[in-house]
Amino acid sequence: MIDPFEQYARPHPGTFDNALAITPDNDNDLSVAPSLIWLGTPGDVRITAMNGETVTLKNPNLLPFLFARAKRIHATGTTASDIVLLW
Repeated sequence: MIDPFEQYARPHPGTFDNALAITPDNDNDLSVAPSLIWLGTPGDVRITAMNGETVTLKNPNLLPFLFARAKRIHATGTTASDIVLLW
């Protein structure tokens, strides 16, 4: 695939080259630390942040995404679904 923008810095910090659909899991860390978490169906999201702190973000906002770097998204306490990691 040709990428005509390869030689340039990323045009906007909100653009992403990678995506991964995930299922929340109480026991396993994510395979990658995302820049953004897309919530296809918004709701509460229980995460373990990169610093190890576990918190529940209660219906975090009206937008379908979180600017949050997490190492785990827990099944218990997460009501959001259709979750995609972007980085």
